[in-house]
Amino acid sequence: LVSSLQPNLLKAIQENITHHTKLRFFEWGRVWHEQQEVHEKQVVSGILFDQEKTIDFYEGKSIVTQIAHLFALSFEWKQDAQPRYPWLMPYKSATIWYQNQQIGILGEVDALWLKKLVPNGSAIIFELDADFLQQIKKELPRYTPPSKYPEVERDI
Repeated sequence: LVSSLQPNLLKAIQENITHHTKLRFFEWGRVWHEQQEVHEKQVVSGILFDQEKTIDFYEGKSIVTQIAHLFALSFEWKQDAQPRYPWLMPYKSATIWYQNQQIGILGEVDALWLKKLVPNGSAIIFELDADFLQQIKKELPRYTPPSKYPEVERDI
């Protein structure tokens, strides 16, 4: 039983760094959280790693914003001074909200924490509530047949 998919993504970076300098991993899975009782939920998590250049918070934010656009949503971002996970940097992480409901987190991985796994590089990591995303009912475009009498232009 895991409470986050993020440690697996960090481990994947460590295992694949010898073959590539730029890595992107995504995982969809179940996690368990304990509030009054233990409950299960699905999350989608991703990590962006680059060994040669610095990946900043705004690159990760743009990717999560693109995911939001796929669902026709607009997220609200709130700075997180005390991140829930020790590998996230304070003030360089944020919680993601939609209509007063927290649906995810995004943050830069602390350089000291990352140095324990790989010699150099930077990473951004995020986690979104997949149960919430599955509940979104996106209206699909409907097929409209072409006109039986198409418009014709003639130049005389």
